[in-house]
Amino acid sequence: MVKDIVFSPDETKVISGGHEKYLRLWDVKRPDTEIMSFPQQHSPINNIVWNSLHNVIVTSSLTEGKMYSWDTRSREMVNEYTIDGEEPTTKMIKTPDDALIILTTKSRVLFWNAKKYVI
Repeated sequence: MVKDIVFSPDETKVISGGHEKYLRLWDVKRPDTEIMSFPQQHSPINNIVWNSLHNVIVTSSLTEGKMYSWDTRSREMVNEYTIDGEEPTTKMIKTPDDALIILTTKSRVLFWNAKKYVI
């Protein structure tokens, strides 16, 4: 089951993720090209944002209080973050300037400084 899908900042690519724990990247301008897969994440993917400041994809976990960042060029995980209280994220969005990623959990709203990578 696919849980989230987002466009790249230049709207030429789409990335999806879900219960299979894989991110998949499509080229919108060339739909006949091969779909690129990222390595399997540790847990199901609930939310995705594409941070253009660092050219990374940030995902949140459906079943645990974790966030992961993935380099879009190498398709490798570059960071793993534990959210205080280890509550699963219910929603994740970014501000238009990519400076903040806003997360909601079962009981909280968190603001993540995407420029410095701190919650």
